Amino acid sequence: MDDQAETKVVPYPDILGKMPTGYAFHRIVLDENGRPVDFVFLDVNEAFEELTGFRRQDVIGQSARDILPGQAESGQEWIEACGRVATTGEQTVFEQYSPDLDRWFQVSAYCPGPGTFVTLFHDVSPGRRAAAELEGIEARHYTVLEACPVPVLISDQDRRIRYVNPAFSRLFGWAMDEVLDQDVPMTSPDANEVMDRALAGESCAGRQTTAQAKGGRAVDVSLTAAPFWDEDGAPAGIVVFLHEIAPPSA
Repeated sequence: MDDQAETKVVPYPDILGKMPTGYAFHRIVLDENGRPVDFVFLDVNEAFEELTGFRRQDVIGQSARDILPGQAESGQEWIEACGRVATTGEQTVFEQYSPDLDRWFQVSAYCPGPGTFVTLFHDVSPGRRAAAELEGIEARHYTVLEACPVPVLISDQDRRIRYVNPAFSRLFGWAMDEVLDQDVPMTSPDANEVMDRALAGESCAGRQTTAQAKGGRAVDVSLTAAPFWDEDGAPAGIVVFLHEIAPPSA
């Protein structure tokens, strides 16, 4: 193992310590052949603690193999990527699954000094899981949904959004990443009633009501909602179509 002298912690502005993005400063550990085999935590911010569940005092001075043994054993390419950053000064961005935390992270890594690297990361698990779920939809169905001119929303049985199509984003103002894994945002009583009925297993077609767009704007729609089931016949969620009702011409 590399027996480098203790690396001095690089100070950082308070904004880095308070930002919502996870921050960690590391020293790379090399074997006798100069190959990256581990790294040591030198500093972390509050967001690191919130995203990982590890307290700062429990990780400083510890190695990745101590803190994340499952990830270190199954993800040697992750350590090698960080090692290249620390030894060559190159920057990199990658996504990494942590079996210890059961989360996917998008990681940006750069080198502030020889033998060290900084990672900035955030949790991308909801998007990864939604993408995995969408892989279960036949490709032709997904293509139809993407091209459909009528806004479409798919939620799970707990009303968490799993998919919205581009027409939904255009009409209601919310992009996919703003509503993914969130409660259905259209809060008008009529719209909620129709979706609740669909979640209970009852289809409802052509209900004229008002839905709420981003920013509180009211949109007159014809709302159709229908339940769908998983392979075992259990309720899995609902699909909602929201056709805008054009105002009468003058």
